Amino acid sequence: MARNDMKDPETADLLGLHTAWRDVVGTERTTAAEVAEKAKDHTNLMQALSAIGCVERGQIVNTKRLGKYLGTVTDRRLNGLRIQRLADRSGAGVWRLAGTEVGGNGGFGGMDPSPTREGVDVSSCMGDQQPTHESHESPPSAGAAAAIASACEACGATAWWEETAPGVWACKACKAPIGAGYAAGAAEGEV
Repeated sequence: MARNDMKDPETADLLGLHTAWRDVVGTERTTAAEVAEKAKDHTNLMQALSAIGCVERGQIVNTKRLGKYLGTVTDRRLNGLRIQRLADRSGAGVWRLAGTEVGGNGGFGGMDPSPTREGVDVSSCMGDQQPTHESHESPPSAGAAAAIASACEACGATAWWEETAPGVWACKACKAPIGAGYAAGAAEGEV
């Protein structure tokens, strides 16, 4: 959605939050209190929080209000970005901006060193390296590790990323999830 196509102020405000969050916080896991702390040093983030009604007199971010707001916009996609709710940390919601990778100018694309379903040999271009799958936060569970070592059952792709929570992985091509449920099924011999 192009910025000038937005006639809804709430959508424009959310896009402003996504943009400021991307610039200041990136894709790291964070709480509303941590976002509020970072806003003290980043005017663009403070302005975005103010636009969504989470800043009180004296430039103080109301973290409870911010947490409630984030809950109402969880997984709403704008320009390829969305705010995800992850597991709680000591009773506080943990959030992450997900979607399009943060940073860089796009470059020229490069190549995917993962072997394809057709079994293309990539060893000639990889030297001694073995194909790997990305991990943004934590290593996969035993069940997920078995799954990401093979092709996606839904589309046949072989590239994966950690999508929603530790141990829950998704296919890069079709976004099909694997992880906690897959690991349980693998342990019971259902896979």
